[in-house]
Amino acid sequence: MLKGNSTKKRKETGYGRVASLSIVITLLVVLSLMINSLIWNIEKPIRINSFMSIGLSFNTGISFGLFSSFPIVVLILSLVIIFSVGAFFFLKVYKKELNRLESIGFSLLLAGALSNLIERIFYGRITDFIKIGWWPMFNVADSFICVGAGLLVVALVRKEK
Repeated sequence: MLKGNSTKKRKETGYGRVASLSIVITLLVVLSLMINSLIWNIEKPIRINSFMSIGLSFNTGISFGLFSSFPIVVLILSLVIIFSVGAFFFLKVYKKELNRLESIGFSLLLAGALSNLIERIFYGRITDFIKIGWWPMFNVADSFICVGAGLLVVALVRKEK
């Protein structure tokens, strides 16, 4: 029989948690960018059903095309926000101050923001392709941001109880 702590849970260090979440965020960014690159080949909109379609649109602004006339301001603002949120998140992860829901929420939020930032830096615009009803077109990265923000709100409400 082997000696050791095989039945005890392995303690994960702050560095290990940061590394794990960094890998998850990177994979989500790659997934989002790969999907966007596939969408560039769409020649005409694809109707999924009466209220949803897949098409191709480019957005040089932020949400709903806001500030599209000021691309450098959008880029600088994006960099500052992503750096600030990322530094806060990874410090909290390292110190083990976030629960699982908060970690998932921040990871999704950062993955979406980084994916959109990468497109903005390399192409000067964001690829949008999902159209649902009257809502403006959006992409997978935007979905990551919204779901991540929603999870952070749920986590905050749970903490308040």
